[in-house]
Amino acid sequence: MAKKDNDLNIRMAEASLHVAEASQRDNAAMKAIAEDSKQVALNTSRDSAAMRTIAAMTMVFLPATFTAVSSHMHPPSPIGRPTLRFHRLSSGRVSSTFSPRTTKQWSPGGFGCMLL
Repeated sequence: MAKKDNDLNIRMAEASLHVAEASQRDNAAMKAIAEDSKQVALNTSRDSAAMRTIAAMTMVFLPATFTAVSSHMHPPSPIGRPTLRFHRLSSGRVSSTFSPRTTKQWSPGGFGCMLL
């Protein structure tokens, strides 16, 4: 009976050893996953800061750019504002020219760009 108990205790100890070794491997894997998750969080934070900077720069420059471009995209007006015209060439390329009607007064878009 004692030998049977002793063999049973040895098998249980061996099984406990295998469980402990598997647990250590799982623990090492979880540590690696946690380190990777930490690195992803840091990179995401840096990317978020860069996106905020890009958004701020866009909010500053986009209205002035829109004003500058839209003031030159209107058809010729009686006051003589220069107009940007696009022409498709026979080669398929697009060429742009200003209309000959120019004036010495400042357009709103040009003035807005000068302020920046």
